[in-house]
Amino acid sequence: MSEHRAHPRYEVAVRGEVEHQGDTLAAETQNLSTGGVALALRRTIPDGAVVSLQLFLTQDGFEDPDEAPLSTKAAVRWSKAEGTRHVVGLQFAALDDKQKALLERFLAASAQ
Repeated sequence: MSEHRAHPRYEVAVRGEVEHQGDTLAAETQNLSTGGVALALRRTIPDGAVVSLQLFLTQDGFEDPDEAPLSTKAAVRWSKAEGTRHVVGLQFAALDDKQKALLERFLAASAQ
């Protein structure tokens, strides 16, 4: 069965932080698109929860000190356990034009 997605996924690993109920959790992306992200965390977040998310997008493996992290709200759409960590699928809230352009530039560079 083929999988139909609104946004192509890119296999990229970047550092992130998720804030949920006053806790900040370190995260790493498994894949990323303009619509959302799959994140590996040390604990799960319940489906349907809305979180604050920061992704530290990189250029050539380095965080750009002149570029602010991508910061947005996101909703947990699914979660699963993978060994000692948990993977959650987040759907971004509506990104503004600047956020969307930043993410599209990063994904285009990652695809090369």
